[in-house]
Order: sequence, then structure tokens, then C-alpha cells
Amino acid sequence: MAPRGHVGSNPTPGANSTTPVSPDDIFNLLWDCKKKGYKPSTIDGFRRSLRSIARNVSLLDSEAVLGFIAKKTVSEARKEVLSDHYGNYCKWKGFAYKRPFYTRVRRLPFLPLEAEVDSLIAGLTGKLSVFCQFVKETGARPGEA
Repeated sequence: MAPRGHVGSNPTPGANSTTPVSPDDIFNLLWDCKKKGYKPSTIDGFRRSLRSIARNVSLLDSEAVLGFIAKKTVSEARKEVLSDHYGNYCKWKGFAYKRPFYTRVRRLPFLPLEAEVDSLIAGLTGKLSVFCQFVKETGARPGEA
């Protein structure tokens, strides 16, 4: 008879596990990313995402992680980032993870009203005020001005 907790001949690593992942595990992943040449800002994003997930569910239970990400009240873009970062953790750990599909919602950029730009320029002093007024009126790029 198979040991308790195993399902079939090839169980998912960490399935039905409530054991939290040690901070050393996340640190080792981040150290591996640093050795591979990832930028510090990327590594910091991995750290924040994985710690956020690990505070709520075990990183070893991919079904619980998928449920946590799906229920989290954040934008679709943030859910996509969380699932990507968790996918990198799973790849590093060596177990399978099927990444869910999230669609980012594209938004229009913020464009200030002309009155808002005028009040900003009015608050500037000296050469900077003249420079910004010139750029606003001509549409020139800063390097061209």
C-alpha cells in the first residue's frame, strides 16, 4: 500500500502540504537570479511577489497559489505578474506549473488640461519657466529646444 498522502505513482511535489516555505528558499531563488544576471529591480519584484503569496498560502501547493491569485482583489496585470513570478519559482524548484491566462486592460494615458500645464509653468522660476513655456508653445523636444 502506498504511503499516506501520495496519489498515484507520480505525486505532485508538495501537494497537500501545509508546511510554509522557509525564507531561505526564497533567498536561494533570488541569489540564483542574481547569479544569472537579473536586474536588482526584477529581483526585488520577485521577492515582493513571492513573500506576498507565501504570507497567505504555501508556495509548495500550486493549486492553493492559483486560488489565492485568482481571488486577490488586484488588477489583471498584477495577477499576471504574480503568476509569472510564481512560475519562475516553480521552474527553479523543479515542479510543474500551468500558468493561467490573464488579459491586461489597456488604459489611455493621463493628459493634463492646458490650464493645469499653465499653472505648473507659473509655479516654476527663472529659466526653467521660460524653457517649459517654449516647449509647450512650439511642441519641441527638450533636446531640440
